[in-house]
Amino acid sequence: METLVAVPRSPGRSTSALEARAASVSGDDDAARRATDFIMGRLGEPLPVQRVARGAGLSTRTLHRVIKREYGVSPMVLLRRARLARVRMNLQEPRPGTTVTSTAMRWGFSHLGRFSADYARQFGESPSATLRRATAARFGDGAGRSAIAAGTAVSFDGAYRLQGMA
Repeated sequence: METLVAVPRSPGRSTSALEARAASVSGDDDAARRATDFIMGRLGEPLPVQRVARGAGLSTRTLHRVIKREYGVSPMVLLRRARLARVRMNLQEPRPGTTVTSTAMRWGFSHLGRFSADYARQFGESPSATLRRATAARFGDGAGRSAIAAGTAVSFDGAYRLQGMA
């Protein structure tokens, strides 16, 4: 009869390829979260891929791998989509004087034709249509805009209302 000898494992080593993969995926999830947090905290800044990688503590190759695994796109596509979402939020909640151009520039889009095409592809409408609809809903069909332009609108708890209206 043979005697089995137990050989202790090194504390940091996995026993199977499956466990190694699980540990890698867990590490990738953390790396993807760090990269996403870095991107989301700096949407209005110029962000080349090397800066994102450095900010997340990753190599550019690892950054591409973890973002692709987590989101199915490259880091720069993820950045562009996040910026487009911020533009849309701003256009859906316009303040007096909000323009598509100023909002796009604020979130890092300098090529307005490309921005407009990307926006329409992602949201199914032009940025100006989003702003026009939100402005009409918030200020009325033109009445609010002309009142704001004429200086007769007042702010009440963050919502703009015409003077004399409840």
